[in-house]
Amino acid sequence: MTRQNDILTQHDNKDVAGLTHPSRTRLNSMSPLAAIIGRNVRRRRIERDFSLSVLVERTEIALDDLQAIENEHVRPEPEQLLALARALDVSPSALLTEE
Repeated sequence: MTRQNDILTQHDNKDVAGLTHPSRTRLNSMSPLAAIIGRNVRRRRIERDFSLSVLVERTEIALDDLQAIENEHVRPEPEQLLALARALDVSPSALLTEE
């Protein structure tokens, strides 16, 4: 199996200096964990009547990254998961388990 076929790709996760940002690493194929987290974040955000802008303010996670998480394209970094759990007033495990 080649590196190109691995789950993670490096196609759109570099800044202007060419530095890689792990939180922006896109998944090449559907990740079950990314799907669970994305659905849970979106559901909890909507239940609390938070806009994405409110969640950006509460978590300090970039809007593009939040959208990618909710759309099940990326798994959040551990720090992002903790920030999301705090902002949504749930335990991190609540975002990791399927309901």
